[in-house]
Amino acid sequence: MNRLERLLLHLGSRTPREVHDPLRRQAAVALLLVPAPDRLLLIRRADRLGDPWSGHLALPGGRQEPADASLLETAIRETAEE
Repeated sequence: MNRLERLLLHLGSRTPREVHDPLRRQAAVALLLVPAPDRLLLIRRADRLGDPWSGHLALPGGRQEPADASLLETAIRETAEE
């Protein structure tokens, strides 16, 4: 069993949960696993003055928009935008 198969088995036993905090905007990311040997998709954040995560590698994602029906929809939209 390779790493991806072990990870999928482990994640399959978990129940996802959403944490709602009315004082914070919701956000979501996507973890895209590629069936090649141990690969995943990362993005490089744009360089922006004052952004503490400027230039960092990250999972594709972002803040939930009012039109997003769920955080899953947010993650899908944000990934497509990337």
